[in-house]
Amino acid sequence: MSYFWSLAFLAAVPLVMAYSSGAPRGACVNLTPGHQNNASMIIPPQTGPSPYALSVSKNMYTPKEALTVSVNGASFRGILLQARLADDTLAGSFSNEPTNTKLIDCTNQPSTNSRDSVTHANSDPKSAGTSFTWTAPGDVGNVTFTATVLQEYEVFWVKLTSQEISATAAAGAPWVTVNSALIISLLGVVFVATKQ
Repeated sequence: MSYFWSLAFLAAVPLVMAYSSGAPRGACVNLTPGHQNNASMIIPPQTGPSPYALSVSKNMYTPKEALTVSVNGASFRGILLQARLADDTLAGSFSNEPTNTKLIDCTNQPSTNSRDSVTHANSDPKSAGTSFTWTAPGDVGNVTFTATVLQEYEVFWVKLTSQEISATAAAGAPWVTVNSALIISLLGVVFVATKQ
């Protein structure tokens, strides 16, 4: 009988330590850790209010600009943080990772080494207010920072989001934002004027 319990214990150890060195590549798309309990059942995320919030140093960015993204609230043990476009495409890259975190490439294109995501490097507590440096790509559109934050192995919140960060023109860039309804109205006026 003790042989059975020894095997059961050894089988459970990898489940507890499974992702202490960072989120697996399989979590990159849906940001779900895939943690399992001792019965090999997937642990669901928390559904109540999160003690965490993502804040961004600015609400607009210009191409190649660096912004600071912070995890506010309580201390945490695990994270997977990304900047996403409206279609969930990853955008930009992270750098200068804080202690106990590391940069990863979730686009699965090893040749680019994009560092488009940040995850934990170990299960040590990370302080509330931990900040990450994100550099905007060229003109790609508005982004939202999205994260899964783990308080403990079985206590985590999935797809927490920041406010949407708007893309703006770089200084001196000849960008013009035009409302499509305005264009149609102006075309109508021109058309009517040429008919007279």
